[in-house]
Amino acid sequence: MTERFFTPPEGFVLDDYIRSRHFNYSRGGWVRLSFETAKEKTVRNLSETPFNESQKIEVIGAGRWRITAVMPDSRLIDGWLAMWSEDSGIENLRRERIGDSV
Repeated sequence: MTERFFTPPEGFVLDDYIRSRHFNYSRGGWVRLSFETAKEKTVRNLSETPFNESQKIEVIGAGRWRITAVMPDSRLIDGWLAMWSEDSGIENLRRERIGDSV
C-alpha cells in the first residue's frame, strides 16, 4: 500500500490493460496446467500461495498430489516451471490450451 493517491487517466480500464498483456508476457489464450508431486513442501507452498483462485490440490495416493489451475498462457509460467520443476518434484506435467478467454 502507498500513501499516495493515484488518479488513472480518463478512459483507463485496468482489466483491459491486463488483457493487453503488458504484465505477464502472455501468448494470448488460456491453459489448464496440471502436474503431480510427492513433495509436501510443494503442496504447502502452493496452498499458502496459490497460482490463482482456480487452483485445486487433490490427493491422488499415499503421499501424492495433483495440482491443477487455469491461467493465462504466459512466459511467466514457463519461467516458474523451469525454475521450480526439479525442486518441486513436478511429474506428469500437462498444459492443455483451453481457449482465448475464460
